[in-house]
Amino acid sequence: GFCWERDKIFSPKLEIRDDLLKRLSSPDYVGCEHIKSLLLHPTLYQIRKPLTIMAIQSFYRVMWNYLAVPLETNSYNKLVTKLDLMLFEGEHHEQGFVSIISPESCETQTILVKPTENSHSIQVYHPQAVSLGRASMARVIVDELNRNGILYKIDFDKFLSRVESLGKSVLETTLNEISIARPDYPQFDFKLPETCCPDPFKRNILKASVKFSQKPRSTLQAI
Repeated sequence: GFCWERDKIFSPKLEIRDDLLKRLSSPDYVGCEHIKSLLLHPTLYQIRKPLTIMAIQSFYRVMWNYLAVPLETNSYNKLVTKLDLMLFEGEHHEQGFVSIISPESCETQTILVKPTENSHSIQVYHPQAVSLGRASMARVIVDELNRNGILYKIDFDKFLSRVESLGKSVLETTLNEISIARPDYPQFDFKLPETCCPDPFKRNILKASVKFSQKPRSTLQAI
């Protein structure tokens, strides 16, 4: 078996980092079913397994400030503050998937939905938040490639459109796989009200969340 002290995962000793990276990018040690599926079924997702492994290991390398360059020339130090590794204890038994769709009037704001209530838990997805994250990463990639003198300039809008398309396709593949394995697994699109005033906005969501957690197999409706 393989285990580590909880606090050591955030700053492991140098001599064990290479081995730790291999294990952290192995399906046997990935708790997220979505990422695990990417590692187990690369052909299904049409995403090369080495690319998924590279993404996972890059996260930890940046978090550990573990790069093959001298510390004083490490330009990735500032990225560490943008990373957040969350460790969850115990088994997870989600009883449904909920996509929280915020109105355009809320712009970059959305609500934080508690995924667990008593003995019930759900998978919560914020498509607008994901899109903002993709746009931010796409901008960095496009700017970096265009700056380094490639043969042709990359159009940001076209690149982002392709990234969005691939992202949605990957999500749908995972949800389809879950539906095949668990035909009774409910999936909901929860559209928030157009009025985005803080107090009533918050009250509506709290009521809806409680309603869902009490009846995890029922239809989710805005109040």
